[in-house]
Amino acid sequence: MRSNISKFDEKDYLILKLLTLDTMVSLKDISKQVGLTPPSVSARIKKLRGMGIFDPTIHIAFEKFGLRRYTLGLTLRTGIPPDSRSRVIERFLDEPAVISIWIAAGEHDLVIHVVFSSSHELLNFVDKKIRPIIEIASIDVSEILDAIKRDGKEVRTNRTSDIPIPFSSI
Repeated sequence: MRSNISKFDEKDYLILKLLTLDTMVSLKDISKQVGLTPPSVSARIKKLRGMGIFDPTIHIAFEKFGLRRYTLGLTLRTGIPPDSRSRVIERFLDEPAVISIWIAAGEHDLVIHVVFSSSHELLNFVDKKIRPIIEIASIDVSEILDAIKRDGKEVRTNRTSDIPIPFSSI
């Protein structure tokens, strides 16, 4: 992995900063700010995506649709078979309310992000979809109220210098 990073230069990092700031920024605008032609910027973006450095993920403002975001921390029982975690994950993959599933270390074994229009819908989901799973020992629920920083970017800023992507010539 270090060998891939050593192929980056300051222009690559600036392109990443600009894309972090605004995923819809035009190639023309990026090219003006980094001092390259639009085709050169396009080639660098394709290279970075090909290396798996980033993907063109968008963030949905679920609150605009009247949805509330919740984090569910699931702790699995001790002594269960090794493939239990995979079986638990499988049960949530096709649930429309589940927006992400993370394998975790620490207090919880799995962290699941869900969206619902009310706490009543959340309670119904927990009672019908989570409590019946015998491999789950405990559930912690938190409502996500506001995003301050997301994907390394302070959400409430629009200045490139505020995006913390350091550059060092390795």
